[in-house]
This record gives sequence, C-alpha cells and structure tokens, in this order.
Amino acid sequence: MLSDVQNCARQAYVGMDNFAAGRTAGALLGWFVGRRDAQLCIFGGSELYQELALRVAGCGEVLAARFPSTRLLPVQWNVEHAGPAREAARNLLATHRDLSAIYVAGGGLFGVAEALAEAGRAGSTILIGHDMAGGMRELLRNGTVNAVICQNPYQQVRRGIRLAALHASGTAVTEPPAFAEIEIVIDESAPESFGRNPLDY
Repeated sequence: MLSDVQNCARQAYVGMDNFAAGRTAGALLGWFVGRRDAQLCIFGGSELYQELALRVAGCGEVLAARFPSTRLLPVQWNVEHAGPAREAARNLLATHRDLSAIYVAGGGLFGVAEALAEAGRAGSTILIGHDMAGGMRELLRNGTVNAVICQNPYQQVRRGIRLAALHASGTAVTEPPAFAEIEIVIDESAPESFGRNPLDY
C-alpha cells in the first residue's frame, strides 16, 4: 500500500499514481508562481521510498515541459522529518533569497513551514505538500501552505482489505492497478474540521 514495490511477487498495489501526483504538483507550482524567472525547489523526503522518487520525477517533467523558464534547484533529499527539513529550508532560504516556491513531496512539511515563518517568508513563498493530517488545515488557513495533494485513505483501506480477502481465499488477483483519486485541497475547499484528525478524512 501507498508505495509500490516493483519487480517482486506482489499481488497488487493500492495507492495513488505517484508519478501523476508529482506532475500535479509541477502544474500547481507553475500556475501559482506565474513568473518566468522563478526559482523552485523540491524536498524529496527519503530516497528509500519509490513513491517519493516518482513524485520528484513527475514534478520535474512537467516543469521542464510546460514551464521551461523556471529554474529548478537541486532536490533536497533525506529531509523526511521536521528537523532535517527545517535545517535544509533555512539554508536554502539563506542562499536563495529570491526562492519562489517549495514542493514537499514527502514528510517534513511542518519543518519547512517553521523555517518560512522564521524567515518572514510564510505566505510569500509558495508551499505545496501532501495529505491533510495534523496541523495542515491551520497552515492552509493562515496562508503558509497554498495547496495540498491528497489521497483518500478509507478508499485505499477498503480496496486493500478486499484484495487481501480474495488472495486469502485462493482467488487470483488479476485486476490492473486502480489508483486512488488525486484530490487537490486549498483553503477555500477544505471544511473547517478537515485534517484535525486523520480519521476525519
């Protein structure tokens, strides 16, 4: 679930199309920035997760193809948690004062948000991340985060249980991957209670 493992004997994959999710982020970055000379950076999270590598690749592909005049800085890796992400963002903001946008492909968004606030850049530097959980609703409300790319966990759990039951009963699982829908949430589209508890989704 969530992150595919290819070239193995797995019966099925349950999760979003992460390459398409990265492409979605690339399009959002280009639309939000709206400037030809914008500097952008991707926080790739951990290099151990295939899902994150696919998101980074998808985002870079769209930026190169549809927004070729934007400048994509080197990807920040191994920033899956708040501490390393905060430190990497601090360094990035200090060396690239005209940075226009950051896409956090995995974890670490709250660390990036803290660094933006410390630098007085919250709300002026575009920030896009994944999944409505924890304090993400508040970050949307105060303008620190501009958009969140989501996947419905209930939908995935239901499908995972059904496929596991089929496999346990001896029924061959032959259906192609049914990727979870990609949802884009902005402040105006998120109910007030959205994201306060992962179970609220």
